[in-house]
Amino acid sequence: MPFACSINLAYSLFATTASADFAGRYSVAVVLAGSVTLNSKRPSFSVHWLSINPYVYYSPDYLRTGANATYAGGIVKFTLPSAWFPTDWGVYLSGEAAHYWIGTFTAFGTPFDLPDYTTWNVGIGATYKVFTVDLRYYDTDLSKTNCELLTGDPSGFSSGTSKWCSATVIGKVSFDLTLNSNIK
Repeated sequence: MPFACSINLAYSLFATTASADFAGRYSVAVVLAGSVTLNSKRPSFSVHWLSINPYVYYSPDYLRTGANATYAGGIVKFTLPSAWFPTDWGVYLSGEAAHYWIGTFTAFGTPFDLPDYTTWNVGIGATYKVFTVDLRYYDTDLSKTNCELLTGDPSGFSSGTSKWCSATVIGKVSFDLTLNSNIK
């Protein structure tokens, strides 16, 4: 494997709406070996069986609250050797960890600090041609009270708590029909 060192910074600006979370997106990758791919989403580092994708996002006005916010984390994906599986099949293990730093709510009334939190997931996926089945465990360190504060869960209005941020397992079935790469 040839040695390479690269530092990439990408910035994307897109229109905001009342429900838009981020007005700008920054991505940074520091790579010491392997190959680097910089696409429209985020930079990545990969060596056949390992992919590392760091990211940093910033918003000057988180959900129109007046609070600035930074979200930083990374994804690690291990692809198991294709020789272990029948033709056109693949299996991967992946995980992601990220932290949200959220500033002070200033949209109206008395300003107050919004809670910072960490979120993570770990999962396994199987691919067959253009299809993927992914099973993933998600969790966060948000308390039920802070979850209610950030989400506005209607079922938690009277108690001031929410179960929306509890640990969960999610299964997903998807397919990729990227033009000219998977369709023959």
